[in-house]
Amino acid sequence: MTSTGSLEQLIRFNTMVLAYKTVNGTALTYLQALSQLFSVLAPHWWKELPDDVRTAESLTGFHKRLKTHLFRVNLDSTIIIIIIIIIIIIIIIIIIIIIIIIIIIIIIIP
Repeated sequence: MTSTGSLEQLIRFNTMVLAYKTVNGTALTYLQALSQLFSVLAPHWWKELPDDVRTAESLTGFHKRLKTHLFRVNLDSTIIIIIIIIIIIIIIIIIIIIIIIIIIIIIIIP
């Protein structure tokens, strides 16, 4: 992963690489049964992956497709956050305009 990815994405990426190796029989034996985290999260995350990522024909292809998928997921989250921030700013501006109108009305009509 690149430095722009979050820690969660890095963990997810490495877990999915290990899952890919396990599914394709290339993971080290002790890693296949290493942790409860892997046995719980990996199947869940694996099922969430698009078919084109899961069915990559090589580890290199899997890496590329997984990075692209995680980048898109992160980008979607970022866009949603930006939209929410813009909506909040618009609401604040509307409130300020209403307050200004009320003040003007109070000053004009004593």
